[in-house]
Amino acid sequence: MRWGRLVVLFGVLTLWPHPAYASFWAWLEELSGPGPFSGYVLSGPVLCERDGKLVPCWRPIPKNISEAEADTYRPKRLVVLSVGSLDSDHRVRFKDEQQTPDKREVNVVQVSGLYMFRLHRALDAGLGAGVMRFSGEGFDPLLRFTLVPASLSFRPLAVSDRYKDRWFAHFVRLELETSFVTEGFTAAEFGNSTSTFSAGRELLTRGALVLDLGSIVWNPRIYGH
Repeated sequence: MRWGRLVVLFGVLTLWPHPAYASFWAWLEELSGPGPFSGYVLSGPVLCERDGKLVPCWRPIPKNISEAEADTYRPKRLVVLSVGSLDSDHRVRFKDEQQTPDKREVNVVQVSGLYMFRLHRALDAGLGAGVMRFSGEGFDPLLRFTLVPASLSFRPLAVSDRYKDRWFAHFVRLELETSFVTEGFTAAEFGNSTSTFSAGRELLTRGALVLDLGSIVWNPRIYGH
């Protein structure tokens, strides 16, 4: 991660109105041509729901109440906004070019809106939709709409009852998300006239190791069951 990006990311986190998650590292599967991509993702809940009503996403839980009472404070469904910035570095754009391979960087901005269900204190799962913007030297930006058939967020340390109320149990998260790109690509769209690359709709996978800064600030009991 470049230092400039890290500074910008930290600034955004300090201004975010809800607890935000900053990925320490994120990876996006390669297209049939360009990729794979690596970078960072910033995500956080924007709406939360419990028992059919909108509730504050992360309101503090009183310390001296029972687990049953504490559970009434916790949202069971969340609308999560996720924004990622990734790039292909200087990997070869098109594998069929052997003599003069095109190694110009391709950048991807990925924005997703997700409807997540809290299945367990350690696991959220959901689906959604979004958009991807591809840009780079030699071609006009490309916009592709995406469907997200599956998104998983797993906190491995929160599985244990021993650590469930400790902040560090929720600090490290693993994310896995699939995105169905609804329109294909050609080499010409990436500014290349010699490659024969042409691909239809694609299913891409993104993985991320996430450091959840919200777990440091907010009462960890809020994550709960």
